[in-house]
Amino acid sequence: MARCVLPACRWSLASAPRGSRPWRGGSRYSHRIAAQEAGSVVAFTKTVSAISYSIVRARCEPDAAELTRRHPDIVRFVVDQQGRMPDYMRLPFKLLTVLFDLCGVAHGGRPFHSLTHPARWRQIESWRRAPFAPARDFVRFYESLAVYRWYCDDEPRAGRP
Repeated sequence: MARCVLPACRWSLASAPRGSRPWRGGSRYSHRIAAQEAGSVVAFTKTVSAISYSIVRARCEPDAAELTRRHPDIVRFVVDQQGRMPDYMRLPFKLLTVLFDLCGVAHGGRPFHSLTHPARWRQIESWRRAPFAPARDFVRFYESLAVYRWYCDDEPRAGRP
């Protein structure tokens, strides 16, 4: 039987309710919370994917086959870099990304990740010209990472040494 040795903490696995994990904050609603978190991660990734796709398509002028092949790697890179942000910036940045996705409803009647490329690009450009500095920085962050990953890949391409 595991027992906590700290004097202020008096729980043991034997006294914990079945199915809960007191050391991990488990409760009978844990599965619902986990499902909500998984849903928000999927929505966040879809938004990052749409932003990256639109930026690379507009700035780098790739052919369709190459963009389709390399797009998952670009998204993975951008999400990984966002995950490496300091703790105090990570959550606000995710919330700003979700807000950006929801602003698509005002621009095109649907969330950003469901819009067509021209409608996405109009929204990106409107945030780039916004008077609100965090909106401009948001676009600059995604644009710099997506373009960087596009040009700094590990594979040699035709026309490059």
